[in-house]
Amino acid sequence: MSGMNIITHKILKKNNLGTDYFIGDLHGQITSLKRILSVVNFDPDIDRVICTGDLVDRGACSLECLRLTAQGWFYSVVGNHEEFILDEDNSSPYKRSIWERNGGGWWFSLTDEERQECRALIVNNMSFTLSVELEDYHIGVIHSEVPMKTWPICDSVLNEYRREILWGRSVISSEEENSIS
Repeated sequence: MSGMNIITHKILKKNNLGTDYFIGDLHGQITSLKRILSVVNFDPDIDRVICTGDLVDRGACSLECLRLTAQGWFYSVVGNHEEFILDEDNSSPYKRSIWERNGGGWWFSLTDEERQECRALIVNNMSFTLSVELEDYHIGVIHSEVPMKTWPICDSVLNEYRREILWGRSVISSEEENSIS
């Protein structure tokens, strides 16, 4: 991912007008998202969607899901599936087979222009972590796991713990308390 300058941490001010909806991995399922937003009477003029990354792969509409990041009401952190897109070595047969097994086959049918668009949407609109301000505290959003006990994550932590931030699974199997201050 050399040459990619993605914001480490973004802060969203408190939404005083509408509702913030938090969703997990979208994985190209834009039709399901639209259906859910319709059910809750989502209003893009005052409401926001905040996603934990993995907008792409597995579903039929990965590019359309990435294009949501250009909307003023949609925010997402980078997930491990976006990292596949940003990986400059994704043409290696080994990495390609791993990505295709995890839903990345759509990428290999895109034009060069569409691939550039995908990368630009990620770099220009996403961050590795974000905080949503509330009255007396923040809600932190990250794709996988927080490798330390303080928030927000800074550039040096991102550089050292990138794998855990995007791919970590140890929290799932740990019985240790994982509170963050």
